[in-house]
Formats: sequence, structure tokens, C-alpha cells
Amino acid sequence: MQITPLWQKFKQLGLLDRQAITLTDARDKLIAQIKAQQTAIANRKNLLEHMVSEHKKISHEVGLKEADINAVVTKLTAKEHRLEEAQSPKEELAIEHEITALKKICHGLEDVCLEQMAQLETLNRFMSQDAPAALEECKQEQAALAAIELELEAINVTIASNRGEQEIVINTITPEWFKKYQSMKSNIPDPITPVVQSSCGSCFYEVLAQDLVRLKLNAILPCRSCFRLLYCDTEKQV
Repeated sequence: MQITPLWQKFKQLGLLDRQAITLTDARDKLIAQIKAQQTAIANRKNLLEHMVSEHKKISHEVGLKEADINAVVTKLTAKEHRLEEAQSPKEELAIEHEITALKKICHGLEDVCLEQMAQLETLNRFMSQDAPAALEECKQEQAALAAIELELEAINVTIASNRGEQEIVINTITPEWFKKYQSMKSNIPDPITPVVQSSCGSCFYEVLAQDLVRLKLNAILPCRSCFRLLYCDTEKQV
């Protein structure tokens, strides 16, 4: 039975660690995209709901104003009839004051009503033209969100698989060596590196001849410069 050298286990663990970092970064980006997409959809829905609510509210207010105007016009017509039947200049003057006041009220109500009708016209255009397009965009955003969520699920499955592979490798490493690896990883993102042309593959510090001999025998030694764990892949040229 062939025994896997410790350096190969560390090399595999290093690859899995780097893969885990890449996967985690990808997951975090997807989560950020999902939050942004959810916010965009919520904002669009809120806008649509607000415009529909405003349309109902202003339509109701216009109806009330028109009823008020009709009531004032009715009073005004009655006052004008009374003016025609006035019995004295004093009574005539009093009725004219009342008519003037009613006309002022009527003009004020009409101005407000015209303003609200202009708003209502704008809202009607939005409801007939912009709202359908906004609803379609909302559907497209929801479809995009669903696709991102599926992508996130796939990433999470891969992350779980990665963790499972890491556990398998870790269980084949003695606690003492794994502790050394973890200690190095807490300070350096790539704690294990190969010897390349008799030098450290990360900092290029030249490895001593006696250390090279030990490394070729599958030993793991710390680099005397950057302190990474050095290994020698004997199948490749050193």
C-alpha cells in the first residue's frame, strides 16, 4: 500500500483552501447581487403601489371638490335669483356681498380642482403607459433574481463539498502537523510552497544543500526566509 507523503496532503489542503476562498468570494458577491436585486424589486413595487394609491386618492378628492363646486354653484344660483327679487337697496347690497364671497369660494375650489385634475392626468398617463413597462421590468428582475438564487444554491453545494474534502484530508494529518499548518495559514494565505530550482517557490530564497536532501526524501521544512512550509515534488525537476 502506497503511503501519501505529508507534503502532498498539505498541497491538496492548500488547493482546497484557495478554492474555498474563491468560492466564498463568489458566494458573497452573489449575496450582494441578491440584496441589490431585492431592493430594486421592492423599490419598483413600492413606486407602483404609491402611484396607484395616489391615483385613487386624487380621484376621490377631485370627486369631492366637484361636489363642493356644484354645491356652491347651487347656492350662487339661488342668491342670484334672490338678487332679482330684492326689495331694497340694502338687501340687494347684502346679497351681492354674499354672491361675491360665493364666487371667490367657487374660484378657489376650481383652482384646486384643476390642479388635482392635472395631477390625475399625469397619473393616468403613468397608469396607461409607464405602469405596464414597470410591471414587465419587475417580472424580468424577479426572473434574474431567481437565476442568481439558483447560482447561489449551486455555490453553497460546492462549498459544502469542498469542506467535506477538507475534512477528509485533515483527518489524515496528525494534530501536531495540522496545528503547524493552521498557525502558518493564520499569518500567510499560502503557507505551503514547492521548491523551484533549489529555491523557495514563494520568496525565492535559496535552499541549503542539506535541506534539499531532506526535502527530496519527502520531508517538510520551513523556509529560512519567509517561513513557509517547503516541500519537494520529486517527480518535477528541482
